[in-house]
Amino acid sequence: MKSLFLKIVAAVFAVAIISVSCKKESTPTDPTPEDPYADLYKVGESAITGTGLTVTLYMDEEPFMGYNYVYAVVKDDVTGDFVENANVTFKPMMDMGSMMHSAPLEQPIWNADWNAYKGTVTFIMPSAGGTWTVTVNATNPVTLDQGEAVINVNVITNVEPRLFSFISAVDNAKIFVALTDPREPVVGMNDFGLVIYSKQDMYTFPPVSDLKIEIEPEMPTMGHGSPNNVNPTAEDFGHYMGQVNFTMTGYWKVNLTIKDAQDQLMWDQGYFDITFQ
Repeated sequence: MKSLFLKIVAAVFAVAIISVSCKKESTPTDPTPEDPYADLYKVGESAITGTGLTVTLYMDEEPFMGYNYVYAVVKDDVTGDFVENANVTFKPMMDMGSMMHSAPLEQPIWNADWNAYKGTVTFIMPSAGGTWTVTVNATNPVTLDQGEAVINVNVITNVEPRLFSFISAVDNAKIFVALTDPREPVVGMNDFGLVIYSKQDMYTFPPVSDLKIEIEPEMPTMGHGSPNNVNPTAEDFGHYMGQVNFTMTGYWKVNLTIKDAQDQLMWDQGYFDITFQ
């Protein structure tokens, strides 16, 4: 009897070991890797013709009329590896049916933090007026094959626009002014950034880096402004950086006066609405 009892115990113990072993084998040993682009807005994906590469376009948020950061993630179709040294360039284009035009941009450069080519496009109108595309040109660094991918982009107009344009009172040039900062305003001092382009023709928008800009923030609903603001000054490639002081949350209107290098008034009716809580 004792012998039979011992056999039963041994059998139960063996089944328990097998069960535990099976559970261990069925449990994944490696956690699912996090998507590094999960917080970005995926615009689209396309093969780059004739290169064996695929590009995926991302932006920080849904594409809007104004200054957008654009991330081009290029991978090898066979290995799935990120591809550096692919000589990536962007070409934005708006097709309005009866006419076409491009947009201001900053060509992408490789960004190791993102494993992507990071550049910018300043869309100057929403997609309601036509169809925007971004053509990505690239070269396979191994085979040297060149090709392109065309990705549709739906551009919206923000409730508080981040871009305005005007005709200069000095020389009748068409000027585009885009807000770059702040993107997440807070109470206190905030970086206040702009990028300014002129329209040379339908496909060429050179940056303008020699203007003089004054800012005057106000709270229309409260009837006051704020002290200690710093007027934006020119940096590289049409960028200007200053500081704006928001003394409380709510709706602010930042008024701009823009003059040329000789202090001639170009425009003093531009402004940006900025609301935060």
